[in-house]
Amino acid sequence: MAPARKRFFDLNVSSKLYLGFAVILLLVVLSSALGVYRFSTIKTYYGKTDLMHNVIMDIFQVKIARTKYLVSNDNEPYDTMLSYSHDLAKNLEQGNRLYTESEFRDPLVRMQKHLVALQQSINDMARAKQALTDASARFNRIPIDAAISRFRRSLATIAFSSDNDREKAVDLTLALASYNATADAVVIERTPASLNTLQSRFSDIEKSYRDLAAQLPADKQTALDELWGNLVNLKTAAENYLTAYKGLSDAEAAVKSDGDNVSNIAKEIIRRLGEINTTLTSNAITGATAFALLALIFGVLVSRYITRQITTPVSHNLALAERIASGDLTAHIETNRRDELGQLTTAMAGMNGRLRQMIGDIRDSVGRVAASAAQIAHGNHELSSRTEQQSAAVVQTAASMEQLTSTVKNNADNARHASQIAAEASRDADTGGNVVQNVVNTMHDIAVSSKKIADITDVINSIAFQTNILALNAAVEAARAGEQGRGFAVVAGEVRNLAQRSAQAAREIASLIAESVSRIDAGAMLAAEAGDAMQKILRSVSRVNDIIGDIAAASDEQRRGIEQIADAVSELDATTQQNASLVTASASSASSLEEQSVQLAALVSHFRLMQNVQHERHQLTPPPASRTLLPAADQARPALTHNARQSQQNWESF
Repeated sequence: MAPARKRFFDLNVSSKLYLGFAVILLLVVLSSALGVYRFSTIKTYYGKTDLMHNVIMDIFQVKIARTKYLVSNDNEPYDTMLSYSHDLAKNLEQGNRLYTESEFRDPLVRMQKHLVALQQSINDMARAKQALTDASARFNRIPIDAAISRFRRSLATIAFSSDNDREKAVDLTLALASYNATADAVVIERTPASLNTLQSRFSDIEKSYRDLAAQLPADKQTALDELWGNLVNLKTAAENYLTAYKGLSDAEAAVKSDGDNVSNIAKEIIRRLGEINTTLTSNAITGATAFALLALIFGVLVSRYITRQITTPVSHNLALAERIASGDLTAHIETNRRDELGQLTTAMAGMNGRLRQMIGDIRDSVGRVAASAAQIAHGNHELSSRTEQQSAAVVQTAASMEQLTSTVKNNADNARHASQIAAEASRDADTGGNVVQNVVNTMHDIAVSSKKIADITDVINSIAFQTNILALNAAVEAARAGEQGRGFAVVAGEVRNLAQRSAQAAREIASLIAESVSRIDAGAMLAAEAGDAMQKILRSVSRVNDIIGDIAAASDEQRRGIEQIADAVSELDATTQQNASLVTASASSASSLEEQSVQLAALVSHFRLMQNVQHERHQLTPPPASRTLLPAADQARPALTHNARQSQQNWESF
């Protein structure tokens, strides 16, 4: 049962619908087949009943033809009876083939016997009819009227000896007239009473004939004998006619009786067929009703089962879609179905898993971006502090250069007092050498700071590059998600804009740092030249007396060099101020990037994952900022130039 149910679950929706409709159509076909079988059986019994009705109608036609044949002198009714009797024989032969039930065998056998008797009775009736016709013809051929007329004429010529004999002759004549009418009445009435009347009158006439015959002379006896012979023949013909009529009546009664027997048997069969049809109809109605109810119940159950097989997973998938649409991605979706709805559930499970993984990755990326932004902000803060220190050192250097300029001017003005102040000049030279060394050290610190700024700019550029890649991936995944990913696409676009702004700022900072490095290099060269000049002064102090004349020229050259140094220091001061502005802008950009990261984290936090707490902890706890030792000045410049060039190439390839 379970494998069959599993196979049914794995069928596609169209197959389930086809199967449901096939079951319902099968029930309809079975119901129709049962009804057709019932109606076919009823039709068969109706045909049997119709056959018996035909038998009854044939008997009825035989009876009608019998009545016509009884009262007419035509043979057409007889032919009609024979025709219908042959039809009866055919119907009974068909009935023997049609009625296969054992309960109808005996009635059919009896009906066949009565049919044979009916046919024999019809033949007997025909013979009786012929005998009656012959008797009627013989009756009509007797010339009784002529014999009576001749007898009356003969009596008129006889002279009776007494009145008594005359009265007997008159009585005989009157009796002959009534006798002829009585004989006709026998033929007309065809009753034993009319024959008895005729016989009674014949007896009276016979007595009168005997008495009169004894009184008549011999020459008159012929007419009387002729009359008597006709009277006897008329009586005999009337008796024969009535006998023939009785035979015809008996044959007609036999035809009626045999026909009634056949009709009664047919009616009995019809009654039994009616009972069977009634039973079949009742059973058909009951069976059709019961089967219809069973089919209705089964059809409703099948329809409800198939409907639940479709609506339940649809409702489940709708609930899952609403849950995903609300941002809840924590659902664990599983299904054992293999139909279209199961495939839809599997697809939604895959979509839910991919969205959960993508949102988790975005949260991790947002956390890393926030941490990097925090590091950038911390580095910018340190850079700002160092830039302020550098600015203070530059101001101090400028003051020292002003002091050195004043000293050189004093040396030029007091060249004539060179001898007295040679020792002071030597000390001043030593002081200038120290100052120059400080300038060199300061330039070295500026180069180191520029290297640090280049490293930070490289980090910013790398972070912007990675953020742009993450934003591009998020936009691609949002495009795949369709309408549900439109918010992701907007957020990804904002992140990409921020990354591009950060990259642009990093490129500007790298350009400014490169320019600052070139200027720092120029200042370092000038500082080195100043150091060489101071060494020369130190060496020249020992020969001051020998080259006192050259002091003024050397002082002029020294003044010009110091002015150049002052210009370089001024440019260094301006560059330092620009660096400070750039550091401030970088700090602002880092703060903006951090704020955008927080906003992106807030947008992504709309989705609930299985590990929300861990993701929030990771994104809200940035890693501690690390302090990097400052490299040497000669290593800072190549590294800064190389990193800036590599970052620019990365952005161009991106």
